[in-house]
Amino acid sequence: MNIPTQIIIFGITGDLSRQKILPSLFSLYIEDRLPEKLSIVGFSRRNFSKYDIEDFVRNVLPEHERREDFVKLFSYIAGDFSYLQSYMRLKDHVERTDLSFSQCSNKLYYLSVAPLYYEMILTSLKESGLSLPCGGDLGWARVLVEKPFGYDIHSSKRLNALVDTLFQKEQIYRVDHYMAKTSLQEIIDIRRDEVIGARWNAQYIKQIRIDLQETATVEKRGEFYDSLGVVYDVGQNHILQMIALALRPIMEKENASDIQHAREVVFESLSVDREFAHRAQYEGYRTHANVPPSSETETYIDVTLYSALEGFVGVPIRVVSGKGCPKSFTAVTVVWKDGTESVFETPSSESQSAYKKVLIDCMDGEQAVFTSGREVELGWHIAEEMKRVIQQKPLELYQMYSML
Repeated sequence: MNIPTQIIIFGITGDLSRQKILPSLFSLYIEDRLPEKLSIVGFSRRNFSKYDIEDFVRNVLPEHERREDFVKLFSYIAGDFSYLQSYMRLKDHVERTDLSFSQCSNKLYYLSVAPLYYEMILTSLKESGLSLPCGGDLGWARVLVEKPFGYDIHSSKRLNALVDTLFQKEQIYRVDHYMAKTSLQEIIDIRRDEVIGARWNAQYIKQIRIDLQETATVEKRGEFYDSLGVVYDVGQNHILQMIALALRPIMEKENASDIQHAREVVFESLSVDREFAHRAQYEGYRTHANVPPSSETETYIDVTLYSALEGFVGVPIRVVSGKGCPKSFTAVTVVWKDGTESVFETPSSESQSAYKKVLIDCMDGEQAVFTSGREVELGWHIAEEMKRVIQQKPLELYQMYSML
């Protein structure tokens, strides 16, 4: 953490940056958990000056005695993601900052942009030389990529193949912030308990339920959401990661590679129950902007999966997820055969702490809460199977905020 560091945020003016990344960085700054020598660079299409980006960041963050000091760390480069010359201007800026540090710095590139830009940005980072680390103890270069990583199994494989040709494995960090949520990670700690661990199997467990329900509706995300539906929006990432926490093999001593492989083992074991599946759409969804008036996209699913893992054969894994639900509820629930339940709920307020962990773990070079390329591909494979199953079922309608 004492090595000078530059954080370059692609799409700094977008919703994810405003709502998650910038507040999380500010919180880490207040807690003195960021490097002493730090530069934060915004890279986007808006024609911002340094004054403009400082004013933008200032308005995003809450009042605090250290806010102005934090704001002064920001600079901005305007550029088009598709033009290599824009990256050369960014490189010149980054190199001049290194001169001010009197040392080659760490570089963290955060892709807070729509997935359609991933390939061009990743390729341009390589072609411009921005992705080259200093080497040795002089500084690393790492890339944080938000979900979704691809939009189906074929695109995820293509993107993984591209990444493999452009970067070293230790340079890429695929984000799913649900894995960084403390309340969900507690499942692993509890499973390590000798007594509970001995009962964590089909002999004692009647059902595992995964809930990711939101009162929020699609609102302005109509065009994007309609191309996905529930399964592709959260099923191939958040929901599968919650399943992995409940089922993955646990070793006495684990490193990041062990943990990623354990999640891969879970995903490879899953299959979808073709009989028990339900899908629905809330009334009024088709009136959202850019949603076709005859859209058949589901906003709610209730589907069951099974695992072939030893110890969990025959245990139904029920997944319930949707928009416009009566309450927001995200949890892993273990229903025991004795009639009791163990509920591991995560509040929405935990998102910022999860993003703080994402940032810190990336800077520390810790990969455990990030997905491997293989996980991503397996996740899309399962999601596509879920999609095939539910699309064979009739699309029902439900009133927003009502019980289905």
